[in-house]
Amino acid sequence: MSERLAGLARGAGVSRATLEVLLARELGAEGGACGAQAIALAPERSGAGPLLARSLPLSGRGAPWFLRRSAPEHDWRSVEVALPWLVPALTGVNERGLAVAALVFPPAPADLVACAAPALLLAQDCLQRCDDVQKAIEWCERRPAGGRAALLFADASGELAEVAITGSERRVRRARDGVLVSAGDALRIAELEKACAAAGALTPAALGALVADGNGAHAVLDPSATTLVLDGIRHEAALGA
Repeated sequence: MSERLAGLARGAGVSRATLEVLLARELGAEGGACGAQAIALAPERSGAGPLLARSLPLSGRGAPWFLRRSAPEHDWRSVEVALPWLVPALTGVNERGLAVAALVFPPAPADLVACAAPALLLAQDCLQRCDDVQKAIEWCERRPAGGRAALLFADASGELAEVAITGSERRVRRARDGVLVSAGDALRIAELEKACAAAGALTPAALGALVADGNGAHAVLDPSATTLVLDGIRHEAALGA
């Protein structure tokens, strides 16, 4: 991640310190990755393969996010949605069929004690190194990171899991009735679970509309096809350059 930060700073013509400040901001309530929600579906709920959808942030100046491709040496290529000033992706899928959506929430002061790095960085680690949900869980459980975040995973086999990060604590949640929802509070999670249950089988378009909550900004990932759909355009992870 340090090498990615150095390359990003060099390409943008800014100092590493400038980008480090923006990355550190993701630990707090003002981070650009805050305020999102995500839903993962098992194959029996999509009527096809597993799906993962994440809402995307909007600002008064439009969409700050963009599509990015990663092709690290000796690791897995991926296609991702990212913010220009951040090293880690907000969501993405790699060529081995692991999809991840990363959400950041305002932390309590205790969540920042002895923090090694923003938990959002773990999303990029998993895309680069892991080819299934279980390996992603094990990576997140063993790596030092802090703040308050949730990483929602789906893989090509249909496995779903969420790793909730609160300071140094890790909690793993599994799907219920083929649905797994991540959001900032329990009430919103319950609302989205109820909406999924009422909808029955959800197509990628219907899932995207549900997670976007009316604003239309979302990405839908299909880990079995290793694809990401953004603004109606389908992108393949294996084409990373």
